[in-house]
Order: sequence, then C-alpha cells, then structure tokens
Amino acid sequence: MTRIHERISAGLPVEAAFDYIADFATNAEWDPNTTAARRLDEGPLGVGTHYELHVRMGGRTAPMTYRITEYDRPNRVVLVGEGSGVSESMANVGVPLFTVCAVVVLVAL
Repeated sequence: MTRIHERISAGLPVEAAFDYIADFATNAEWDPNTTAARRLDEGPLGVGTHYELHVRMGGRTAPMTYRITEYDRPNRVVLVGEGSGVSESMANVGVPLFTVCAVVVLVAL
C-alpha cells in the first residue's frame, strides 16, 4: 500500500477550508488529476454521501466512486474510493490552531 501525506496551508478559517475539501464535488478544482467530479445524492454532507470522479491514471481517464465513511466537521472526513482496479482511502483533517488542512491519502493498488 502506498501512503502519501500532504500538508496544505489555507488562508481561510478552518471551517471554510474543511467544507471545501470535504465536498468532493470540488475535487476537479484542486486536484489536477481529476477531470470531472459530481455528487450523486442530495441532502446535507455527511456519512454516506457519494461522488463520481473521472481521474487520470496512466495516460487514461477512469471513473471512480467515492463515499464518505467518517464525518466530524471541521476535524476529519474520510472518503473511500473504488473503481478501475484501484481502491483508495482519503482522510482530510483540519488543524484549527494553524488554519491548515492536512490531507492523508492511502492508496491500495
């Protein structure tokens, strides 16, 4: 399993940064490997929310679905993604003291 740990500084209140990153419909705006992203359901964001993304993988674009499995605003959101032979677990953590979003990505290939 490959593990990637990124720390991204945001000049926003932690709640605003968390809301933006937690809503994976915005993923194509901040992840250059995502060509399209959309939410598949309605209602408040939380456990069970589903997304469909089209992600660049090895010279092709592949569909993946993501589901929120943990949601504790503005502290932590975990999304599990599957599709095209890849499964991924992504945890986004807000760090209020420093107004930073730390993103931890676990990818199983």
